[in-house]
Amino acid sequence: MHVLLITYIAVCVLDFSVFTDIAMINPPVSTVFKVVSDIVCATICLRQTEPECMTAQFDQATHICTLFNGYKHTKDSSNGNKTAVCKWDAHFLQTIIDVNTHP
Repeated sequence: MHVLLITYIAVCVLDFSVFTDIAMINPPVSTVFKVVSDIVCATICLRQTEPECMTAQFDQATHICTLFNGYKHTKDSSNGNKTAVCKWDAHFLQTIIDVNTHP
């Protein structure tokens, strides 16, 4: 089980998508301070299993990584935070973005 988890983390961290201009709606499950990059933030999200982290948002100015258990968001062009999700979840998130942008 540990090997499978490590493999999942390694594959996802190497293959994730980053979005900007969105603000998460649901409350965060956790906030981590002094994070150095969006890749580290995505890795932290993958390791957060209880409650499960599905989306990570990295604030470059404050070096804060906020973890969310879902994809609910709103379009916010003033939000420069980087939102990271695994590539296989990115299609799902992009579909929601497209539906919300072009109803």
